[in-house]
Amino acid sequence: MAEGPDFEQLVPCYYEPLFQFAYSLARDEADACDLTQETFCIWAAKGHDRIFKVSSATRHGLGSRPTR
Repeated sequence: MAEGPDFEQLVPCYYEPLFQFAYSLARDEADACDLTQETFCIWAAKGHDRIFKVSSATRHGLGSRPTR
């Protein structure tokens, strides 16, 4: 299996979209920061290479709200 970029390189790339998504849910900056940090902790624990299996369309939709 090919190895992806280091985790330290991915955090700056994904922090802002994840933070914006968390903020859209929490509507509070401190809570959004906590949610974003927790997401990266889980991502690091479970294996950040899984992100590369997500389609490009899904990644670009991080900031969108799901329809009901």
